[in-house]
Amino acid sequence: MSGDRPLQTTVRQPVEAAGIALHAGARVRIGLGPAGPDEGIVFERRDLPGSPRVAARPDSVNGEALERRTELVGPGGATVATPEHLLAACLGLGLDNARVTLDGPELPIFDGSALPYTELIDQAGLEVLEVGRKVWRLKGPVTLARGDAEIVALPAERMQLAFFASLRHAGLENQAAVIDLAPEAFRRDVAPARTFCFYEEVEALRAAGLIRGGSLDCALVIRDGKPYEAEYRLPNELAAHKLLDLIGDFAILGRPVAALVTARGSGHALHHAFIRQLERELIE
Repeated sequence: MSGDRPLQTTVRQPVEAAGIALHAGARVRIGLGPAGPDEGIVFERRDLPGSPRVAARPDSVNGEALERRTELVGPGGATVATPEHLLAACLGLGLDNARVTLDGPELPIFDGSALPYTELIDQAGLEVLEVGRKVWRLKGPVTLARGDAEIVALPAERMQLAFFASLRHAGLENQAAVIDLAPEAFRRDVAPARTFCFYEEVEALRAAGLIRGGSLDCALVIRDGKPYEAEYRLPNELAAHKLLDLIGDFAILGRPVAALVTARGSGHALHHAFIRQLERELIE
């Protein structure tokens, strides 16, 4: 321990995996390697000249790409798309620092959940660093609402999150997912939840040049109020995946936030607008 704080971590050994990028549709290889204290999660585009690095931090977020995913932009316009499932696994499992190598512009989607990323981090193992983990704290409550969506953060002793998914418009009951953020709770209650879309959205997404790597192997497609040719892994899987995205987007802050965060009906765009507002209320 450093004082009364937990110590920072990195990965113990390098690991690699490969898979299909959801939107780009190309096969991409990803590697996790050790990093030093306070480096955070940094992506390295090995396929580009000079292997530019893109840091996972709020000012790297590309606001124009937030309708369906998170995208980071670094020096020279190097991009890293769809990092939220990996970033959620890092925050959920307590991985503070890592260098993530990529040979393409987008992370693999794997099965649409964070489970493959938790397994990759577990395969690498965690190495404890002799520097205390830093935690953001809130000066006071923060709220942001747009239309029917809303996010609220209240000061708390540790990071707790809840997501309330409004699904009645799709013939489903509304769902909720909550977590007191800790590795075992993340593995059990959040990591298995897969990304999803509604059957009626598929053609429009394809027409927009998205989900070129999409298939029933990497997403739930909801049709007539139930998954098409699939079964739920969790009774609240849709809300749990929205919670997963929320955790991944909050990981952009580079450290846990001692707050109770509740979100209703929100997506990546509102998450990142909220985070920029939240930054003004954060203290060490």
